[in-house]
Order: sequence, then structure tokens, then C-alpha cells
Amino acid sequence: MLFGAVTRGLDEIAQCVSELRLAGETPQITVAASVAFAYYWLMPRLERFSARHPDIDLRVLATDQQVDLQLGDVDIAVLYGDGHWSGIETRRLFGERVYPVCSPRYLRDHPELLRPADCLDQTLLHLDGGGNIWGAVDWQVWLAHQGVIGQPVRRGISLNSYPMVLQAAEAGRGIALGWSYITDAMLADGRLICPVGEPLETRSSYYIGALTSGVANPAIAGFFQWMLEEAAQASAHA
Repeated sequence: MLFGAVTRGLDEIAQCVSELRLAGETPQITVAASVAFAYYWLMPRLERFSARHPDIDLRVLATDQQVDLQLGDVDIAVLYGDGHWSGIETRRLFGERVYPVCSPRYLRDHPELLRPADCLDQTLLHLDGGGNIWGAVDWQVWLAHQGVIGQPVRRGISLNSYPMVLQAAEAGRGIALGWSYITDAMLADGRLICPVGEPLETRSSYYIGALTSGVANPAIAGFFQWMLEEAAQASAHA
């Protein structure tokens, strides 16, 4: 009986010490997003999150590979799809439009570029890889949406990083496909222009997601709320 009483006492002390240790630790969350989303959309806004939640230690994982939240090494992921993932609670951030972009200088140097079909005789910049995070939209898909059927006459340039694709476009190396949440701002400040065609409205959207069991975590809930507010503000200024 005495042994049982002492054991219970030690167990309660150990649990109390563990709870006190956790309470004193800085909350940490890991957020995964595609390289382009992290670089162009998330990073420029993180200062505002840190100002609102200075107590949260935030880790950003930029990857173009599919993220499995069930593994437990990522708390939150920016997902692209229809919003339905098993065991994951999501909130919609925004939809997507895809359109061609090039530098103003490139368009000046190619006055023959007047309609979507003319893209077939231009240097096209391709994103090599990316998988499902881009919704399988490439030049062939966009041109078909414009009613253009055919193969490019010139050799294109393939790059395995979307920031590199946009750098090549800004440098006048060719025409790239722009995703609106990234390139709308570049069109607004004149770094890029949309030379021809109409945007392709994708059927999928961007979502922020976390395991259903984790959304009650105050740090995760705080990041969710902040992301939704940032997305709403960006849409209002689009």
C-alpha cells in the first residue's frame, strides 16, 4: 500500500514537471509550402505574422514535393486542390488564374506577338516538374484553352524552379506562364506584362490545412487566422 501511494505521488510530480516544462517552451510550428508560394507569397508577409505572434517560433519548409501531414514533421501545409483531404481540416485561401507573361522589352523586340497562336513561334519557358502543386497546367494546356493546337516551332527553355522561370522571363529570355497570386503584383509594377490571351481559371484552389486533431493548438489556429486575413487582403487589392 505504501509503495502504491509513493508511486502515485512520483507519477503526479513527473506529470506536473512535464506540464510546467511545456508551458515554458516557445510554441513552434512548421509550415510547408511550394518553393514559389513560400518565396513570393509567404516570405514577404511573415514580418506581419511575427509582429502579431512574437511568441511563436515559425519554421518554413519550402518544397515542391507532396507533404504528408500524417507523418507529424509538418504542422501546417499550403495545399492545392479541391479542399478535400482525408483527416485534414482546410480553409480556402484563393483560386487561381494562369496567363502568359514576358518582359516589356521582349514584347518590344517581338512585335509579331499579337495573338495566342503566335506563342508557338516564340521561346517558351517551361517549369520542369512541380507535380500536382501546379494543377498540371502547362503551355499545352493553356494554348488548348485558347483554341490553339500545334507544336512550338522554336526550342524552349526548361527550368526546375519557378523563381528561375520568372527570372528568365524578366531578363527577356522568353515567355513564361504566370500564376496570378505571384505575377499579378509583377504586372502591377511593370516588371512583367501579359502579351496575349485570356487567363485560364483553374478548377482548384489554394488551401491552408492541418490535421483535424491539431487545429485546436493555439499556435496553429493563430497561423490559420492570419493566413486567411492576408489572403482576403490580397484578394481585395487584386
